[in-house]
Amino acid sequence: MAAVRGLIAFRIKLISGVLAPLAIAAGLQAAYSIAREDRAALAGLAISLAGAGVAIAVVVALAGRADRIERRNLELVNLLDNLEQGFLTVHADGTLAAERSAMATRLLGTYQPGQRLWEAISPHDPTTAAWLDLCWASLIEDVMPRELALDQLPTKLTIGERNYRIAYRPTLTATVGDMLVVITDKTAELARDRADAAERDLLRMVERMTRNRAGFTDIIDEIDRQVRQVETLAAAPVSDALRRELHTLKGNCGLVGLTQVAAGCHQLEDRITATGMMDPKILRSLAQGWDELKTKLSRVAGSQTPEHSEVGKDDLAELREALSRGASLGMIDHIIRSWKLERTRPRLERYAEQASGLALRLGKPEVAVEIADHGVRLDPTKLRPFWAALSHVIRNAVDHGIEPRAERIAAGKPAHGELQLVTRTEGNAVVIEVGDDGRGIDWEAVRTAARSAKLPHATHDELVAAMFSDGLTTRSAVTETSGRGIGLAALRDAFMRLRGTVEVESEPGHGTRFRFKLPLERQERLTSKIPRPLASGSRPPALGGALAPAREVPGATGRERSSAVPPGPRR
Repeated sequence: MAAVRGLIAFRIKLISGVLAPLAIAAGLQAAYSIAREDRAALAGLAISLAGAGVAIAVVVALAGRADRIERRNLELVNLLDNLEQGFLTVHADGTLAAERSAMATRLLGTYQPGQRLWEAISPHDPTTAAWLDLCWASLIEDVMPRELALDQLPTKLTIGERNYRIAYRPTLTATVGDMLVVITDKTAELARDRADAAERDLLRMVERMTRNRAGFTDIIDEIDRQVRQVETLAAAPVSDALRRELHTLKGNCGLVGLTQVAAGCHQLEDRITATGMMDPKILRSLAQGWDELKTKLSRVAGSQTPEHSEVGKDDLAELREALSRGASLGMIDHIIRSWKLERTRPRLERYAEQASGLALRLGKPEVAVEIADHGVRLDPTKLRPFWAALSHVIRNAVDHGIEPRAERIAAGKPAHGELQLVTRTEGNAVVIEVGDDGRGIDWEAVRTAARSAKLPHATHDELVAAMFSDGLTTRSAVTETSGRGIGLAALRDAFMRLRGTVEVESEPGHGTRFRFKLPLERQERLTSKIPRPLASGSRPPALGGALAPAREVPGATGRERSSAVPPGPRR
């Protein structure tokens, strides 16, 4: 029994010796596994905590950035809302974005979904809105270079009594075609500009008065008559007569340097072309500006006394020469009676001055003007409308006829342009001629324009008649000087009222001559009996030999010299 117990004790020791290390190892392994799992858990927990911290930091940072962005946006909105400009964003199709400055809201109203820019403008300025609608279509259709299309967009806006300028700026956003529109109040600036221009106009007129008081009085009387005539015609629906009178008024004011009245006329013409109606506000501003200028001129010039006749030094020289030759009493009586009529030379000299000034303003070469009045005197009252309308031929000669300096030199012509102004008597009529050595009339262009207007155009006489028709022009663009096709129509009415005729000579590249023949009673025209030599350096008026004898016009049965009296409009 004791042996058995010993054996059992030995086995127990053996097992304990073997199993104890194993148990310890297993325990250590288990402890290591638990520790490893704890470390992984702890690491995961640490990572989670770190991620949460980062997320919290990002959220806090974003919240701070959002606050800063919001503050920046509020500052920007506050800045734009306190500027005296309206800011709007316009999409490619012309619709307005919701964002706009406070000034834009005050000018054009609150945002309306789907509203287009011209629709917002239309209640205030229908003309600008119509032009904007038309030009925006060209911008969308991409029919011309984008820069050119942008230049065609209207830049002037009138709201109430105030004037604004519109600027268009393509945005830098990802949305292609978006446009930033900036509306700026230019009323005060324009008022200053008008005041400065009015002072310059006044100085120019005072200078004219000091050089030629009689001519100055004629200019003032004629412009005043035309302003009143425009006001009278404007009381009725727009007519061709109104267009002609307005265009003639603009031309005469432009030639004598009355820029404010000329600009007002041009603005009225634009409105009539766009809407078919007269703009009373512009007309009222034009008339008031003229009345103010005329009042200032009357203070400088003093009261006018039209009952007396002015006798110039040329008149006295003519009388002295007649007396020295022992002229008869009939001749002396003829000379004195002629003083009641007006010498044509001063008028021709004024046209010469105006042509030179116009050439300078248009950037054309200097114009040398030859005058041959042949001692002709005319009734100033009867011919006043004709003289006023003749300015259109003078303007056309400089604007359409005289080429740029380089073009003239390349064609073998003098660098300066040449213009001839002639008056002479022919039987019981007076002949008035205006000639230039410019590029001549493009008869094929006239024929094409006449064909488009459904006017007869087979013969030269018909082409001349078409030239004098309302609205016919060969110009592709309207400028402040020409392009509406109204000036010659106004001249046609003036000489037809005098039962006159016109002849037109022109050869491409060599010049043009208009010859008007007006029948007058003997008491309405006189010619000096004392031969007067031409001015020093002058030569008998001609186109420098440039005009060849009359030749056939291609496709026409007439000749370039025409005696046709252009008929009225035949539309």
